[in-house]
Amino acid sequence: MHLGKVAPADARRRMAEVEGLSAEQKTALEGLIFDSEVMQMARGAGQDPAKIAEVGKTFLEWSKAGKVPAEKSVRQTFWYYALMSAESARDADGLETALGKFSEVAGDDPRTAKFIADKKEKLKELRGGK
Repeated sequence: MHLGKVAPADARRRMAEVEGLSAEQKTALEGLIFDSEVMQMARGAGQDPAKIAEVGKTFLEWSKAGKVPAEKSVRQTFWYYALMSAESARDADGLETALGKFSEVAGDDPRTAKFIADKKEKLKELRGGK
């Protein structure tokens, strides 16, 4: 299920107006809204490295607060932006966390293998191991 073109703030407002939702239903809807918010932010950054870093910084902060998308493809996008932000900020700890989570989501996907290997080398460099 997707929210389509409904803004996350509007979806949250509409959800609050619905009576009789169980805690489980509210949690599921909030997860869907959060995933939509992540994708809207990612799309809004476009290909601009500064915007990607800004969005990724927000994602890293959210992850520290335990807010991570539920849906796999959204999680991959989330961790991609987080790792790109950490790399641009030369934040080795953030890069290590985001790269680990991105790798978990990507699994054995051969399309991401070189990207992951390159980022592992960057992490070594940031840690002074190159």
